[in-house]
Amino acid sequence: AALDACIARDPRSCTCLGKRAAVRLRLADLARATSDAKAAIDASCALDAGSPRLRESAALAFAESGDTARATAALDGASDRESNPKLVYADALVHAQSGDAAGAEALAKKAVDLGAGRDAKLLLAQLLIGRGANDDARAVLKELVDAGVTSVRTSLPSLEEVYVQMIGDRGLTV
Repeated sequence: AALDACIARDPRSCTCLGKRAAVRLRLADLARATSDAKAAIDASCALDAGSPRLRESAALAFAESGDTARATAALDGASDRESNPKLVYADALVHAQSGDAAGAEALAKKAVDLGAGRDAKLLLAQLLIGRGANDDARAVLKELVDAGVTSVRTSLPSLEEVYVQMIGDRGLTV
């Protein structure tokens, strides 16, 4: 409520938009978090060292919504891109969505090692399963269960993912 009031007073407040996007990401309200991140960019909020929360929120919101171009733009220039677990996780998502499974796996592992948490572990497990490293995936998933994570959100695959899985990628484009 306080962040909503802050934005009502000043709809272009970079600090409030960044903080509200972060809160919405924690609440798994991806559409509204992405909307706040876009509003911050549209308000010409600088993604610089003075706004690390905004950079994190924007990178994660855009990466999780599949907007790899905006996620990459939010990641570019971050001085802590290699050491901030949230930014490393966002970078892993961008690599995964771009089809670079090996790069995504390396970044997801790094994000987990840096303490990125549940979502990074789930991404890592997904990537490990994708390449057939089931024992490694089992170990990652066991860590989550041991930590008390017993439910996760999933989504249905896109028509394109189903097609490629069933028929294979034959270079077809639309």
